[in-house]
Amino acid sequence: MTGGSLVERFRRRMLRMHSIRSRIRNSILIIIVLMLIPFFINIGFSIAHTQQYDRIITNVSGVGNLNKIIQERIPDEMFNIVAGNKSFEDGEQYVILEDIKLQLEELPSLAPGNTNSKQLVVASRAVSRLESYIDGLGTQIRDERPVEEWEDTLEEIRGVADLITDLLQEYILLEIEVASQMNSAILSSWRLTIVLEILIALFLCLFAVATQRAVTRSISQPIYSLERFAGRIAQGDLAARTESARVRELENLTASLNVMAEKLGMLMEESIREQENLKKSEMRILQAQITPHFIYNTLDAIMWLAQSNRNDEVIHITKAMSTFFRIALSRGHDWISVSQEIEHVESYLMVQYVRYRDILTYSFEIDERLKDQLMLKLVLQPLVENAIYHGIKLIRRPGTIVVRGWLEGQRMHFSVTDSGIGIPKEKLEAVRAQLGGEAPGSDVEGYGLYNVDKRLCLYYDSAAGLFIESEYEKGTTVSFSVPVRNEVVHV
Repeated sequence: MTGGSLVERFRRRMLRMHSIRSRIRNSILIIIVLMLIPFFINIGFSIAHTQQYDRIITNVSGVGNLNKIIQERIPDEMFNIVAGNKSFEDGEQYVILEDIKLQLEELPSLAPGNTNSKQLVVASRAVSRLESYIDGLGTQIRDERPVEEWEDTLEEIRGVADLITDLLQEYILLEIEVASQMNSAILSSWRLTIVLEILIALFLCLFAVATQRAVTRSISQPIYSLERFAGRIAQGDLAARTESARVRELENLTASLNVMAEKLGMLMEESIREQENLKKSEMRILQAQITPHFIYNTLDAIMWLAQSNRNDEVIHITKAMSTFFRIALSRGHDWISVSQEIEHVESYLMVQYVRYRDILTYSFEIDERLKDQLMLKLVLQPLVENAIYHGIKLIRRPGTIVVRGWLEGQRMHFSVTDSGIGIPKEKLEAVRAQLGGEAPGSDVEGYGLYNVDKRLCLYYDSAAGLFIESEYEKGTTVSFSVPVRNEVVHV
């Protein structure tokens, strides 16, 4: 199997993994293992060659000592016996022979093809022959043969000893040749190891590059995908989704971005619905203000005043009606000054006063610091209208409406108080519940309050909602507070 295919297999395996940490860890482990292979090979060769050298040196040293014994001790021992320096029975010739035999048997063969084993076999046979000559010399001595025969046998013993020495010398030469061959093998293995290390180094370079590319690709591609996905979301494509990343560390991020896109889509849809509901609410407020009934009653009052030659009052109510509609429309603007909102409410009360002058009085208590501040339009007039139709008209005595506005810190406070019929406790709880729940029908009492409350919460914050206090047969106060705005807020 080639290095390229191994790298490709590893790359595919890396892509199947899930953790960046595991990919890097596995890559490092593989690199470490590959780097250790030449090290262990060198150690193995070194141990094997060292052991072989040690055996050769031990053998050569042992054969050298054995040659000395065969060349010196055997001939000297037998000469002393022939010369009469010691008896045959007291000689150590057999002890020396046993020692020679044991040493020959312990000599291993390292030469290829057991070449030097043949030398050892021949040497062992020569030792047996030497033993037979020694036995013969002993027989000659016991039989008291002539000394000349002893000397001839002694010469034979010396010749066999020289033969054994020559054989062992050849053994030493063969062992040296084995050492030389071993040295050549060491050089060959050293060259092979160098080549192997070079190949492993090249493979590690390819492997490191492939691993780096695989890890980089496995990280960069999901990140690029997430970047493109985020760009699509930034461009408004909230229906976009991205596939789950193959990298474990990016799975949670990918899932979170998908959830975020889904929630953004839901929020956008909800915002669109809120905008639609808001526009519908504003349209209903405008429609409620310009209903034919309201216009008819106002025009009828103008006509009645004109017939009575009350021209000043005709001019006054006509001007009030014109101001009322002009501020209500405000050229489509949502934000007007507090003074304009108060003027709008005052125009409305002027028109209504013509019809309900016998039962209606009103007053304004507005902090001068508020008049130039901006506020959301059409929030006070619906509260005043609610006070007239659901408060003042339901009592048999004159009623009063007081519109208040004051500044506390960075919040503007407003309230509309009427001395009308008030709200029973159970009904008051229902009205309060409606403000935080679903919109009631347009014909249901409290619909105007609901619209104002929703608009305040949408344009300001949840703390800007309406607060209602009422006591049955004594009156009602509807209040709210909004933060001071230094610039117009578009929703």
